[in-house]
Amino acid sequence: MLLNKTPLLLSTAISLLLFNSCSEQTHPDKKIEKKLIGTWHKELKHGKQITRVVTKFREDHKFATYAHIGHSHKKLYATGKWHVKYGNLVELIQKSNYVQAGTRTYDKILNINFKQFVYKTESGEVYSYYKSSKKSK
Repeated sequence: MLLNKTPLLLSTAISLLLFNSCSEQTHPDKKIEKKLIGTWHKELKHGKQITRVVTKFREDHKFATYAHIGHSHKKLYATGKWHVKYGNLVELIQKSNYVQAGTRTYDKILNINFKQFVYKTESGEVYSYYKSSKKSK
């Protein structure tokens, strides 16, 4: 009787081993999320005017972006929730003075490490962020 069940037991044991080893691996999106956590900076140039942008991605998947536009002293902000799905940074705007609340953005992450990430917007523009050298709170 035990001989008849041996292939089934062996098959079940192999399936469990494979399932456990797969579940212990980190999904690529989770690896990207881990690298994104922290404070990032970028500068955008529009002729002689420079816009400085700071974005902080928190572990609880909340973000805050602040932009200071050159000599105009105009300040923009957006806050909300973020996650990575299929290699895309997805941001849901909850509060902003320049984007309607409820707006969702999808930016394709082209390259990322712990110092820089490069992404492509939905409109095809490519930008780079650089990790802040200061420890953020």
